[in-house]
Order: sequence, then structure tokens, then C-alpha cells
Amino acid sequence: MRRSRLYFIGAVIEAARYFVFVRLASELLGVEPAASRGLLHAIAPQLLVACGLAALSHDPVRYDPLRPFLAVAKALSVATALIMMPGLASFPAVATGSGGAALALAGFGAIAVWDLAAASLLAFSRPASAPPDGRPGIAAGIMEEFETVPVDDAGTGGGSE
Repeated sequence: MRRSRLYFIGAVIEAARYFVFVRLASELLGVEPAASRGLLHAIAPQLLVACGLAALSHDPVRYDPLRPFLAVAKALSVATALIMMPGLASFPAVATGSGGAALALAGFGAIAVWDLAAASLLAFSRPASAPPDGRPGIAAGIMEEFETVPVDDAGTGGGSE
């Protein structure tokens, strides 16, 4: 089993991204993060990306099939941020023109840049190769375990009489 530090660092940043995103969104909405459970639940699926990156950091060969799904999740995060950016001007904290609003928008921009970088890394990185001990990946191991059994006329699957 080969561990990957790059995916572990990505998992830590992804977990921190969740809490920064909640804080920035609560500032824009003008509510405390603890008071808005709906906000916490709406953003919580992003923690699945952090869990997927943690799994990839643990064993990149075994969990390599997760990479395309994680890349799509990060690309959708970028698309969501681009769709929401024009609508941020209507929030109360931005409309008042406070300095905190510019900081919040810069924070959302940094999150969008991270999402774009993570999506491109996951989409364009090479698949993990088999470890040096010769252990096959999970998909090859599953296909080798299946065995075909001839079916007799009675449909019992065996030739015993």
C-alpha cells in the first residue's frame, strides 16, 4: 500500500474549505453559522470530496476509480461559484459596501481557484499504477474471483446425481 501525501494535503484543505465557506456565507447572509443549520446541511456534501481525497491518500491504487467522480464534484463546485458570483451583489453585507464584503468576495474567489486547481489535478493526473508487490487493483481482483459453473438440464448448476 502506497500512501500519497498530495491527496492527504488536498483532503485537509478540502475540510478547511468547508469551514471557511460556511463562515463566509454566514457573513454574507448576516447570520451566525450555528444559527443556520440549513446552511450547514446545504454545504455538507462537500465533505464527501474531503473523504474521497482522504481515501485516495490512504491507497491510491485501490481507490483510483473515485478520481473521476471527485473531479466532476470539484468542476461542479467551480460552475456553481461562477453562477452565484453575479448574485452576490444582492446580499445585505455586499450592498452596504463594507470592507468585509470585499474580503468575503476575495475568499469566495480563492475557494473557486482552489476548486479549479483540484478539479484539473484530479482530471488530468495519471492513474495510479500497481504497487511493487504485484497486488492488482481492486477492479482486476474482483473480475478474477468470478468462476463460471456449467448449468445442467435441471438448472441446479452441478453435475452431481
